[in-house]
Amino acid sequence: MYSIFSILLAVLPFVSGAAIPVNEQLYRNVVVTVTERQYGPSGTNGTATAGGPVATPSDRAPPMYKPPSNTTKGDGFTGYRSIGYLVDWGIYGRKFFPPMLRADQFTHIMLSFLNFNVTTGEVFMTDPAADVQVKFGTAGLEWPTPDPKVANGIVEQMFLMKHQYRNLKTMLSIGGWTYSSEGKYNKYLKTPESRAGFAKTAAKFVNDFGMDGIDVDWEYPDTPEDGLNLADLLRRCREELNKLDPKFELSIAAPCGPKNIVNLPIMEIDKHLDFWNLMAYDFAGSGFSEFAGHMSNFYPSTDDPKSTPFSYVAALDTYLAAGVNPRKINTGMPIYGRSFGGTDGLGKSFSVDQTPKGWEPGAHDYKSLPLHAGDVVFEDEKLLASGSYNPETRVLVSYDTPKMARLKAQFIMDRGLGGAFWWETSADRDTAESNLVQNVIKTFGGQKSFQQKENRLDYPESKYDNIKSWSGESVKWNRTEFEQI
Repeated sequence: MYSIFSILLAVLPFVSGAAIPVNEQLYRNVVVTVTERQYGPSGTNGTATAGGPVATPSDRAPPMYKPPSNTTKGDGFTGYRSIGYLVDWGIYGRKFFPPMLRADQFTHIMLSFLNFNVTTGEVFMTDPAADVQVKFGTAGLEWPTPDPKVANGIVEQMFLMKHQYRNLKTMLSIGGWTYSSEGKYNKYLKTPESRAGFAKTAAKFVNDFGMDGIDVDWEYPDTPEDGLNLADLLRRCREELNKLDPKFELSIAAPCGPKNIVNLPIMEIDKHLDFWNLMAYDFAGSGFSEFAGHMSNFYPSTDDPKSTPFSYVAALDTYLAAGVNPRKINTGMPIYGRSFGGTDGLGKSFSVDQTPKGWEPGAHDYKSLPLHAGDVVFEDEKLLASGSYNPETRVLVSYDTPKMARLKAQFIMDRGLGGAFWWETSADRDTAESNLVQNVIKTFGGQKSFQQKENRLDYPESKYDNIKSWSGESVKWNRTEFEQI
């Protein structure tokens, strides 16, 4: 089979000045699509069975799982989750404020991130100014004198959203890559006392903030002992949440790399969770990869293995083979791209891309992609991966296009999974046709396909008066409205 970049280079001489199909004008380029997908011989593609896990060869696509026609019975399916991570630092440089969020697109919003004290394990806000102090005025950010009895900031806005969208749950996400750095979780949550401190204070924040659960983002347990400590931490979080409300939810952001998965006691963790969020992204990047590659591919490449150091199906099948109910698994999708400079294409060497459009070298918001007018978008339906390449600038960017988002949504449906989640909400586009989340929702069947589970509004023990007793105020939305599907 020809490599995708030999195809790209072959067609480029013919596209200068060529008309672009209307539905692809967004990209200002030509789109090259690879559609062949190779399946293994019948009976050899390794699904999980009642007798235990069966290895899935990395060069074969697993069989498609078809959910029952009556989706309210059989496998317990009650609708898809749609989860967005909302970063509190987004109010600064990104200028993304909660009233710009399309709350009707989501069943869950994760406030990211809180941290924990290395001595006591107690959870704390990393940015109280953004979380509970700032006000979002018509002219921008306003900074009233902080009142310890009043929650302003993102917390207030999320609480108001819950009153308007009763199917929207808000959760507290603790950890993340930065706050997990240098093995922080592994070093400082080794004792029962520190894990108890973490769980008690995390649950208190849920109650004070008027939220509906906890999301733990421990990146990553380095040893089996660390994995057991994570399981015990989740057990304690579940117990503390149950004291407040057994309906409160608990989740984790889970790895897709095999060296990280192997340290997880999967089913010991699973019994404490309402759902898993599998991070099907950052498989390749300029800061941590040897070759330019796909950063969120679902299938591995047999033609160019260097371009797919990891794959989502390999990780997914590991969790399923261990016994996790597929309906508890949400599939992560990026609303950003990873770029590689000075490269001749996928599977080739590269240098760090210095294009001055990202928030860090080699990372770009989806809404700023493609980077250059001459970029050629590629969509590989065999791998479920897409991106762009420019032979003049020699910059490759791996990211999801709207078409790829729809294909991934169909994969979720075909495999009988629980839903999707996105990192992160500030980076999406403002038109329904190009908005990645909207493309997935449309494929699912619209908001009517969502899991229906009402949020909680009553928090009489909150430390904040305006959470304890709702003022009747509503969010002053500042967004482009999309038609309900």
